[in-house]
Amino acid sequence: MISGRLLLDDDSELHFREFVDTTQLEPRMMYAYHYQAANKALIFRYDNAPHRPPLPQPEHKHTPEGVTVVLAPTLVCIIDQILKGA
Repeated sequence: MISGRLLLDDDSELHFREFVDTTQLEPRMMYAYHYQAANKALIFRYDNAPHRPPLPQPEHKHTPEGVTVVLAPTLVCIIDQILKGA
Protein backbone atom coordinates (compact mmCIF):
# COMPACT_ATOMS: atom_id res chain seq x y z
CA MET A 1 0.00 0.00 0.00
CA ILE A 2 1.36 3.38 -1.04
CA SER A 3 -0.42 6.42 0.32
CA GLY A 4 0.21 10.05 1.05
CA ARG A 5 -0.93 13.64 0.99
CA LEU A 6 0.62 16.48 -0.98
CA LEU A 7 -0.07 20.00 0.26
CA LEU A 8 0.33 22.52 -2.56
CA ASP A 9 1.31 26.19 -2.36
CA ASP A 10 -2.32 27.33 -2.68
CA ASP A 11 -3.28 25.04 0.26
CA SER A 12 -5.07 22.61 -2.04
CA GLU A 13 -4.38 18.94 -1.27
CA LEU A 14 -3.87 15.75 -3.21
CA HIS A 15 -4.63 12.60 -1.22
CA PHE A 16 -3.50 9.43 -2.96
CA ARG A 17 -3.35 5.71 -2.32
CA GLU A 18 -2.45 2.71 -4.43
CA PHE A 19 -2.48 -0.95 -3.57
CA VAL A 20 0.23 -2.62 -5.65
CA ASP A 21 0.94 -6.31 -6.13
CA THR A 22 4.20 -6.64 -8.04
CA THR A 23 3.53 -10.33 -8.79
CA GLN A 24 0.72 -9.32 -11.16
CA LEU A 25 0.99 -8.29 -14.82
CA GLU A 26 -0.95 -5.11 -13.93
CA PRO A 27 0.47 -4.39 -10.46
CA ARG A 28 -1.87 -1.54 -9.44
CA MET A 29 -4.86 -3.35 -7.94
CA MET A 30 -6.61 -0.34 -6.37
CA TYR A 31 -6.11 3.39 -6.59
CA ALA A 32 -7.67 6.67 -5.53
CA TYR A 33 -6.44 10.18 -6.25
CA HIS A 34 -8.50 12.82 -4.45
CA TYR A 35 -7.75 16.49 -5.17
CA GLN A 36 -9.48 19.16 -3.09
CA ALA A 37 -9.37 22.92 -2.74
CA ALA A 38 -8.08 24.71 0.37
CA ASN A 39 -11.69 24.89 1.65
CA LYS A 40 -11.90 21.05 1.29
CA ALA A 41 -14.26 21.24 -1.73
CA LEU A 42 -13.79 18.41 -4.23
CA ILE A 43 -11.97 19.38 -7.42
CA PHE A 44 -11.70 15.80 -8.72
CA ARG A 45 -11.20 12.22 -7.60
CA TYR A 46 -10.15 9.30 -9.77
CA ASP A 47 -10.67 5.79 -8.43
CA ASN A 48 -11.56 2.23 -9.35
CA ALA A 49 -13.76 1.40 -6.36
CA PRO A 50 -17.12 -0.25 -7.07
CA HIS A 51 -19.67 2.44 -7.85
CA ARG A 52 -23.39 2.78 -7.15
CA PRO A 53 -25.12 2.79 -9.52
CA PRO A 54 -22.79 0.41 -11.39
CA LEU A 55 -20.67 1.81 -14.20
CA PRO A 56 -19.59 -0.01 -17.39
CA GLN A 57 -16.01 -0.21 -16.04
CA PRO A 58 -14.38 0.25 -12.63
CA GLU A 59 -12.21 3.26 -13.57
CA HIS A 60 -14.01 6.58 -13.15
CA LYS A 61 -13.65 10.24 -12.22
CA HIS A 62 -15.73 12.28 -9.77
CA THR A 63 -16.11 16.04 -10.19
CA PRO A 64 -18.60 18.50 -8.73
CA GLU A 65 -20.58 17.98 -11.98
CA GLY A 66 -20.87 14.21 -11.56
CA VAL A 67 -19.16 10.93 -12.43
CA THR A 68 -17.62 9.95 -15.77
CA VAL A 69 -15.98 6.76 -16.98
CA VAL A 70 -12.30 7.35 -17.81
CA LEU A 71 -9.09 5.41 -18.32
CA ALA A 72 -6.99 4.86 -15.21
CA PRO A 73 -4.45 7.67 -14.82
CA THR A 74 -1.06 7.37 -13.18
CA LEU A 75 0.04 9.44 -10.22
CA VAL A 76 2.40 11.34 -12.54
CA CYS A 77 -0.54 12.18 -14.85
CA ILE A 78 -2.54 13.45 -11.88
CA ILE A 79 0.29 15.71 -10.73
CA ASP A 80 0.71 17.02 -14.30
CA GLN A 81 -3.03 17.74 -14.48
CA ILE A 82 -2.89 19.69 -11.21
CA LEU A 83 0.16 21.68 -12.28
CA LYS A 84 -1.56 22.56 -15.57
CA GLY A 85 -4.53 23.97 -13.69
CA ALA A 86 -6.73 20.90 -13.17
